[in-house]
Amino acid sequence: MRRAMRWAFAPPSSAHIALQGAIDFSAGRSWLREQDGLTVQHLLTGAIGWALAETPEANARMIDGRAYPVEDVGVVMPVNLLGHAAGAHDALGVAIVAPVQHMSVREIAEATTRRVSGQRAGHSENPVKRRLKAAVDRIPGPAIDAALGVAGVALRSKHVVDGLSRLFPATTMVSNAGAVLGKEAPEGVLYRGASFAVPPRIGHLATMWATSFIQDEVIPVGGEPVVRPMLPVTLMFDHRAFDGVVAGRLMLKVAERLQHPLEAFGANGLGRLS
Repeated sequence: MRRAMRWAFAPPSSAHIALQGAIDFSAGRSWLREQDGLTVQHLLTGAIGWALAETPEANARMIDGRAYPVEDVGVVMPVNLLGHAAGAHDALGVAIVAPVQHMSVREIAEATTRRVSGQRAGHSENPVKRRLKAAVDRIPGPAIDAALGVAGVALRSKHVVDGLSRLFPATTMVSNAGAVLGKEAPEGVLYRGASFAVPPRIGHLATMWATSFIQDEVIPVGGEPVVRPMLPVTLMFDHRAFDGVVAGRLMLKVAERLQHPLEAFGANGLGRLS
C-alpha cells in the first residue's frame, strides 16, 4: 500500500491531506490563567510533541517520497520578525525546539522564548545557520538560484537529509495562521481554516500544524447549545507516510491534552510524558 501511495502521489501531485477541527479550550484557558509565562503556543507545542511521540509512524521525515520515522520530536515554528531588530533584513525566521518528548511545558516555554527572542534580535543559537546566512547575504542572486537547484537534488538523499537533521532537528511544524485576526478583526469575523500546497522540493515533514486565535462559538454540550472558547486546529499530513485513521487519532490525542491540561502537564506545567 505504501508503494502504491508513493506512485499515486508522485510529483506534481500532492500527497498532503488537511484535517481541520476546533477544540474546546475552556480548561486550557483556565489552566493558563494559573501559570506564569506560559502561552497557548507553549501548551499546543507540548500537546503536539507528546502526541507525536506516542504515534511514531507520524513522527517522520519524507525523503524522495518515502517515510523515515524519527525517534526524537522536533518542532519548528515560524517567527515573525517585522517590527523587531531583525526585521530590517528579514520578514520571517524560524525557531526549533527539540527533543519535545523529553521536555515539560515549562522547558518548552523557556526554549521557545529564548530562541524567538534571539531570532528577533538578529541572533541564532545555531552556528551553522549564522555562518550560512552571512555567506548567502554576500552571494549574487543567480548563484543562489544555481545552488538551490543542486540542493533540490541533494535533498533526495537520505544521507544528506540525515546530516542536515542533526543541525536542524525538525520533524513537524506548528504555525499560527490567521492569528492576527484575533487582534484586528471586528466582532463577527471567525477563522475557518487554511489551505497550503506544500512544495514537493521542501516537503520533508510528515505533519504540519496550524492554529489561530481562540474564538467563542456555539457547540452542543449534552444536547444543548453552549458558547465555548474554541481553538481552531489544522493538521496537514503526508498520505504516503500514514493514513487518515492515524491522523484522526493523532488529532484526538492533542485534543485530549488541551482539554485536560492539569492531568496531562501538571499543576505547574512541570509534568513529563510517562
